[in-house]
Amino acid sequence: MHWVNPMAWALRSLAVSEFGDARWDAPAAAGGETPTTLRLGDAVLALFEIPKSPALAWGGAAFLLGFYVSMVAVGAVGMSVMRAPEPPGGSAAAAAAAEAEDEEEEGGRGAAAGDADAASVAVAVAPPPTHLPPPPPRLSLAAIDLSYFVPSTKSSELRLLSGVTASFEPGTLTALMGPSGAGKTTLLDVLAFRKTAGRVSFGDKGGGGGGGGIFVGGAKAEPRSFSAVSGYVEQSVDAHAPLLSVGESAVFSALLRLPSATTREAARAAAREALAVAGLGDPRYSSLLVGSLPLEARKRLAIAVELAARPAVVFLDEPTSGLDGRAAAAVARAMRAAADAGRTVVATVHQPSRAVFALFDGLLLLAPGGEVAFCGALGGGEEAPLLVEHLLSVLPPQLPRAGPRPGENRAAWAMEALAAQAAAGDAEGRGSPLPRPPSRRPRSAAAAAFPRSAAAAAALAAARRASEDGRGRGAAPPPRPGASRVFAAHTVRNWRSYARDPARNTARFLVTAAIALIISTMERGKGRADHVVSLREVNNALGLLYLVSVVLSMDLAFEAQPFLSSERLVYYRERAAGAAMAGPQLLASAAVELPYLLAQTLLFAVPVYLAVGYERSAAKFGFFFLVSVFSSCSVEQGARLAAGGSEGTRWWRGGSFSFFCFREGKNLQTRRNENLKTHSFIAPSSSSSSPPPPQQKKQTS
Repeated sequence: MHWVNPMAWALRSLAVSEFGDARWDAPAAAGGETPTTLRLGDAVLALFEIPKSPALAWGGAAFLLGFYVSMVAVGAVGMSVMRAPEPPGGSAAAAAAAEAEDEEEEGGRGAAAGDADAASVAVAVAPPPTHLPPPPPRLSLAAIDLSYFVPSTKSSELRLLSGVTASFEPGTLTALMGPSGAGKTTLLDVLAFRKTAGRVSFGDKGGGGGGGGIFVGGAKAEPRSFSAVSGYVEQSVDAHAPLLSVGESAVFSALLRLPSATTREAARAAAREALAVAGLGDPRYSSLLVGSLPLEARKRLAIAVELAARPAVVFLDEPTSGLDGRAAAAVARAMRAAADAGRTVVATVHQPSRAVFALFDGLLLLAPGGEVAFCGALGGGEEAPLLVEHLLSVLPPQLPRAGPRPGENRAAWAMEALAAQAAAGDAEGRGSPLPRPPSRRPRSAAAAAFPRSAAAAAALAAARRASEDGRGRGAAPPPRPGASRVFAAHTVRNWRSYARDPARNTARFLVTAAIALIISTMERGKGRADHVVSLREVNNALGLLYLVSVVLSMDLAFEAQPFLSSERLVYYRERAAGAAMAGPQLLASAAVELPYLLAQTLLFAVPVYLAVGYERSAAKFGFFFLVSVFSSCSVEQGARLAAGGSEGTRWWRGGSFSFFCFREGKNLQTRRNENLKTHSFIAPSSSSSSPPPPQQKKQTS
C-alpha cells in the first residue's frame, strides 16, 4: 500500500530533495549531544527509512504524473459504463412507485386561467435560416404487445406495463396520459430505450411469442442507432449547464449531436431554428444565462436543446408540470410546432387544460396496471368525440354521469371517469372504504374492454402498418462527431462556465491564501538550517514537509466536489442522448482546471516556501512547486471520480483518500524505529518530546 500511495511519493520526493542538499552536510549528533561522521541529512532519511537515492526525487514527480494520467483513464472508463444513480428507493420498482406520487396540482392549478388566455400565447417561428443541415427523416414509431417487468422478490417479478400496442405517426403530437402510477413515464422510458433495469418482453402480454417489438420507420429499433434519430426532454430542468447562455446551450447540443460532417455554421443555424420553434428566438432570450431563466423558459430551452439535434422522434416527460395555464400553453405550442415540422412527438401529460389538450392529435390512455384503456385519434378540436364515444361504450353504466358536460375539459373528464370506475371496482364486495394494495386491485373495466373494441383493432392495424412501412430499413445512422470536436466544445463550455462563476473562483483563492497565511505564521523559520540543529527540530521539519504536501490537495478535493456533482447531471443527460465521450470530456475539464490550479498552487507555495525558510534556490523552489502541482492534480482528479458516483461510492473514495493520508502519517512515526510497531499520527509536539530511539544512538555512536 505504501508504494502505491501518491502522498508517500510526494513526501519522499520532497524529503530526498531537501535533506540531500549540502546545507544538511553537518555531522549528526547521537542523542542530540555527540557529533558523528554521519551526515545529518542522511541520518534523517535513515531514521524514517527513506532511501537517499537522488532518483527518488524526480521518480516521485514522475509517479504523481503517472498517477494523474491513470486516474484520468480510470475515470474515462468508469464514466463510460457507470449508470445514473437510482432515485430514492434504489431500484426500478422504487422508481415506479415514486411515479405514483400525487400529481394533481399540475393540471388543476392553471386550467381555468389557461382556458381564458391560452389563445393569446403563440410561438414565433422565424423563416428557415440558410446553411441548415438536412431535415430529419419522417419516421413512424410503433410498439406491439410490449410488457415490462421489474424484480419484486428473489423469485417473482412485478409487471408495470402489460401488452401495450400503439403507433405514433410523423407530424402528429400524441399525449400519453393515465392516473398516478399507471406507468406513463415507464412506458416513455421503455420506448426511448432508457431503462437500464428490468425486463422488456413482447408477445402475449409478456409471456413470449413473436410478432411484437418496437419499430422505427418499419425497422426494429436498436438502442444505439435509435439515439441518433430521437430526442428525450427530461422532466428535470437542472440537467443543463447553468452558466451557459440560452443560445450557447442550443449550439453546444447541435455541435455534439449532429453528424460529423456538419459545419459550425450549419450547427448554429440548426440551433437558431430550434430556439425559434421553442419560442426563444428573441435575442434577449438567447443572451440570458440558463440559471437565470424562469421555470417555463427552462422547459422550452430543454425542448430547443433536443430539437437542435434535429431528431425524427421526440419524447417529452411531463413538459407542462409545475406551470400555470399560460406557461403550459406556451410549452404545448412549442411541441405542436415541432410536430408540424414533420417530427413524431410523444409527451406524457397529467390533466392538461382544455386549450392545451386541443393541440394534441392522439391519445394513449393507460389504466392502473399499465394496460391500455384507449389508443387512437381524438377526433379533432376540443370536444375529442372519438375518445368520449369509446369511453362511454366501455365504462360501466352505473357511473354517476354518462358523458361530459358541454364545454367541460375532455381530458379531465376521462381521468375522472377512470378514477370513478377504479374506485367502484375497488370497493365492490368490500366493507372497508380503504383502497386495496395495487397488486390486489381488480382489473380496470376500461382496460378489460379495450381489446374487444373497434379502437383496439384500429390501433393494432395502425401499428402493423407502421412496423412495415420500410422507410427506416437499411438506413445507417450518420457518424457522430469525433473526439477532437467533443474536446474542443467541452473546453469552450467549461472555460465559459469557470469565467462566469466569480464567486467560486474568489472563494477558492481566498481559502488558499488563508491556509498559506496560517502555515506561514505558525511555521515561520522552522525550515532554516540554523534552526534545525537537533533531532526534535528535524522531526518537526519532516512533519512540516508532510503537511505542506497534503494540505492544499485536501482543500482542492473538498472544494471541487460540489461543482462536479452538479456537472454530472449534465453528463448523464448527454450520455443518454449518445453525445458523451468520457475521455475527451475529462481531458477538457482538466485542461480548463489546470490554469486555475497552477495559480492556486503558486499562491500557496510562494509565501509558504519563503516563510518556512527553505533554501532560496530557483531549482529547489521549482521542484517544490512541481511536486505540489502534481499532488494537487492527482487528488483533484480523485475528487472528480468521487463526484461522479453515487453517495456510497463518494464516501468510499473519500475514505480511501483519507486512508492514504493517514497511512503515510502513521508510517512516518513507525519508521523512527524499525523494531517499534506502534502506529500513531506524526505530531510535532509528540515528536519533540520523544527521546531518540536507542538503536539510533547505537548507529551514530
